[in-house]
Amino acid sequence: MNLPNKVEIVTDGAYSRLRNVGGYAYILQFLKWDIEHEEYRLIKEKQHSEEIIGTTSNRMEILAAIEGLNALTRPCIVEIISDATYLVDTINKWLPSFIKDPQRANHDLMIELHKAKSKHKNVTAVWVRGHSNNVRNDRVNELAQKAAGTWKGRT
Repeated sequence: MNLPNKVEIVTDGAYSRLRNVGGYAYILQFLKWDIEHEEYRLIKEKQHSEEIIGTTSNRMEILAAIEGLNALTRPCIVEIISDATYLVDTINKWLPSFIKDPQRANHDLMIELHKAKSKHKNVTAVWVRGHSNNVRNDRVNELAQKAAGTWKGRT
């Protein structure tokens, strides 16, 4: 079996109520199907994080996915990996109805997420339990928390 190459985007958002500052992060992992070993192999990785002033936790989760998708320069098969059920369910179930409702919270970002998602061949989202020793989730969590100024040096 020869599967197409794909990109996994590991995302996270963080927010500090005290400072009213958020941070988002993503890690892009470019994967190629290894016919001989019948598994995907990591061929390249890119990461990014950023601080955003005056935001919310949910906005940071959504923005991480938008920016990760927009960082890709050509249409891809994409799997977004997140510990935020809100983001995963939005991508997999709710986005078509959310973009039709201008009263929906974060409607502006829902429109942007829809645009970013539509540039790619197939975009699905997978939920992972946060803070459960998932190496990729822990890495992106650290990046997002550092951007928001909430990192306390946990491993």
